[in-house]
Amino acid sequence: MDGDDQPTTPKQGLNFARANAKRVATRAARWDLWQSEAEAIWAQRPDLSRAAVATLVKKRLQVSEQADSIARRIRK
Repeated sequence: MDGDDQPTTPKQGLNFARANAKRVATRAARWDLWQSEAEAIWAQRPDLSRAAVATLVKKRLQVSEQADSIARRIRK
């Protein structure tokens, strides 16, 4: 690394940090929604795998993410 990828001013660095924090918060809210939906499904069908539940979460919430992406985020 030659240092060219560093922000030129401290203010730019703060803007990047704020934008990143906003993205993290947005994604965390989405993941929490997936998890709560998965828990509701598992309450009814505890025999289902994470992959099967992820497919149902995708269908119920009508999200564009792939079921395997959802499956990586939910926990039984």
